[in-house]
Amino acid sequence: MHDKKILFKKTLLIEIGTEDLPYRILWLILKKFSNNFLDQLKKNRFDSDKIYSYVSLRRLAVKIIGFSSSIEHCKPEKRLIKTRDFPQNNFSKCYKKKCFEENYDCLDEISFHRKTLYSKIIRMVIFSLRNLSSFGFMKWGDGNVKNQFIRPVHSVVILLDKFLVNDGNRIFGINISRKTLKNRSYFSEEKYILLDSADQYPYSLQKFGHVIPDYKVRKSIIRKKINILAKSSNGTVKLDYGILDQMTSMVEWPNLLKASFKKRFLSFPKDIIVHIVQTVHKYIPIYDKKGQLTSEFIFVYDAPFLRRKNKVIHDNQKVINSRLEDILFFFQKDRIYSLFDFLSMTKRILFYKKLGNMYEKTKRIIILSKYISEKIGITQKKLVFRASLLSKCDLATSMVNCFSDTQGIVGMCYAKLDMENDEVSIAIREQYYPRYSRDRLPISKIGDILSISDKIDSLVAMFGIGIEYQGKKDPLFLRRMSIGILRIMIEKKYDFNLLEIIEKSSKIYSSFLFRKRDFLKNIDNFLMRRLKYWYFQNGCPMNLINSIQLSSIKDLQDFNLKIKAILLFQSNEKLQNLFRINKRISKIVNKNTNQVHDDIDHQLLQSTQEIELFQTFLSVKREVYSLFSRKMYFECMLKMHDLVIPVDHFFKHTIIMDKNHNIRQNRINILKSVQSLLSKIIDFSCLKK
Repeated sequence: MHDKKILFKKTLLIEIGTEDLPYRILWLILKKFSNNFLDQLKKNRFDSDKIYSYVSLRRLAVKIIGFSSSIEHCKPEKRLIKTRDFPQNNFSKCYKKKCFEENYDCLDEISFHRKTLYSKIIRMVIFSLRNLSSFGFMKWGDGNVKNQFIRPVHSVVILLDKFLVNDGNRIFGINISRKTLKNRSYFSEEKYILLDSADQYPYSLQKFGHVIPDYKVRKSIIRKKINILAKSSNGTVKLDYGILDQMTSMVEWPNLLKASFKKRFLSFPKDIIVHIVQTVHKYIPIYDKKGQLTSEFIFVYDAPFLRRKNKVIHDNQKVINSRLEDILFFFQKDRIYSLFDFLSMTKRILFYKKLGNMYEKTKRIIILSKYISEKIGITQKKLVFRASLLSKCDLATSMVNCFSDTQGIVGMCYAKLDMENDEVSIAIREQYYPRYSRDRLPISKIGDILSISDKIDSLVAMFGIGIEYQGKKDPLFLRRMSIGILRIMIEKKYDFNLLEIIEKSSKIYSSFLFRKRDFLKNIDNFLMRRLKYWYFQNGCPMNLINSIQLSSIKDLQDFNLKIKAILLFQSNEKLQNLFRINKRISKIVNKNTNQVHDDIDHQLLQSTQEIELFQTFLSVKREVYSLFSRKMYFECMLKMHDLVIPVDHFFKHTIIMDKNHNIRQNRINILKSVQSLLSKIIDFSCLKK
C-alpha cells in the first residue's frame, strides 16, 4: 500500500443563475445545496481544503478551494498520450510507468481523464441540485421533465481554475458557460459578465456585476447601516432577526434609506402598525429613546447606485401611507362594536366543510381548554374561559377579513381596548404560536392552553373526516400544528396524557362526523412520527431515536427524558462499552434461544468470574429499578456500566458452552438477564458502533 499522492489542487466553482428564489427560505436552500455537494465530494472520493457558499435572490453557488484527488482515485487509461498534444503550461507532469517509452509522459488526472473528470463534476452538481426537491420544483419552457428546479434557470457556470468544465452535456437545458447574471438594477445593455477564473469569484461579480453573493457579508452591511440610520434620527431599533434575514435575502446589493409615514396613524394600536410596517412590508420601524414608536422607518433598496433617491423614498412612503389608510378605515369601522359583539358573527364563518362554523369551534375550544386547565392545575379558570370565548372573535372583524395575516394581533389589540385582562389579551394572540417548527412559543400558561386546544381540535377534526396530508403536500398545516403541540408539551414540561386530550376532543364532536375507523390510532401514529422527526431535525441521530421504544404519544415526557439521558451519556465512551458487551451477549443468546429460561440457579455457579457477575447483576438490578421508577435514566445507564468489567472477565475466564447441560443453560440465563437489564432504556440493536 503506497502513500496517497495528490494529482492536483485546484479551485472549483459552481454557480446556478435563476429567476427570483423564495427569499424566506434562501438560507435553507444554500445550506442544503452545500451539504449535498459536500456529500457528493466524499462519495466520489474528492478532497477539499475549504468550501465557501454563496446565495442571493438570483444565484446559488459553491466555491471549493483545494479541490483534489489522489492517484488511487481512478486508474489511468491504457493508451499513450504525447505530451506535445497538450499545452505544457496547462497540465503538470505526473508519475511514470515502466511500460511507457521515454519520450512519452503520463499527464495528470485532468489531462489523462479530462472528460471523465468533467463528467463526474457535472453529475455531482446535478445530484446536488436534484436533492433540493423538498423545496418544491417547477417546470418552465417546453415543460420538459428534466427542466425542473425551484425557479427557472438562466445560467450555469462550472469552472476548474481557468478551465470551463463542459463535456457537451446541458444542465436544465442550459449550456455550461462562463456567463453569470449582473444585478438587474444596474442599468446596462449586457445582462451578464464573463468569469475568467474560479479564483476571481466573487470579486469580479462584485466589481463588474454589482452583486454581493456572500449572504453573511450582505447581512452585516444591512445591520451596520440600520444602526447608523437609527442613530441619525436619535432613535433605536428593535431588530427582528427573522425580518433581517428576509431583508438580506431580498437584495443583491443592499442600500438602506430612511422614510416616514403620516403621524396621525400613530393614534391606533402600535402592534398593528408594527405588524404592517415590519412583517408585511419588511421595513424596520424606529423608536425614540423612551421606546415609543415613531413615524420613521428604514427600508432596504436593491441598487448599486442611488440615482433617484427622492423618488424611491416617495414611492415607499406612498405605499405605506395607502396601506395604513385602509387599516385606519377598517379600524374605525370595527370599533363601533366590542370584541365580544363579534362572537355571534362567527356563526357565518365556515370552519371546514362538514365541521360546522367558527362559533361551534369556539364552544369546543372552551370545553377542551377547561379540561386541559384541570390537568395542568391552573387556578385562573375564569381567565381561561374568557380567553377561549374571545379567541376567534377577531375573525369576524373587517380588519382580519381584508388582512388575514393580522388575526390574533387584532384580537389582542381590540381586547386591550375593551379593558380585558392582559393575560386574556395576550393569550388571544399566542393561540397561533408556534406558527412553524422554530417559531416562538406562547409565554403565558393560558396561551399554552389555548394553543394546544385550538390545534388538537383541528387535528382531530381533519383526521376524523379522513383528511390527512399526502406526501410532501400539507395544505392544512397538520404537520406544523402537530410540531406546535409537541413543542409546547416538551419545552414547557407539561406531563399530562396527550392521548386523553385527543380522545376528549373526539367525544366533543358529533359522532356521525367521524366515519373513518381507527382515526385516533392514526393521530397517535402521526404524532409519534412527527415527534421523531422533530428530534432528528434538532440534531439527534435517527438510529438513537428509534432505539427508544415509544408505544404511544402518551409517553411523551418519558421519551424526552430518555433522549436527553442517552445524548448526555453518549458524550463519553461508556455508551460504546455497553453497546459492545450487549452485542457480544446477544450473539450467544440469539444462537441458543431454545435454552434460555428466566430462572438462574445460584447453586450451579462455579467460577469466580461467574459468581462475581451474578452478584454484581443483582446489585445493579436493584438500583436500576429504583432509579427507573424515579425516571432518573442517566443515572440508570451509569449504574448499568458497572456490569462492563464483570462481563468482560466472565467472557475471558469462563467457558459458557460447558459440557454440562445445566451449567451451560444457567450461564446463558445469566447473560439473558443482563441483556434484558441493558435493554431497559435503549434497544442496542438499533444502534451502530
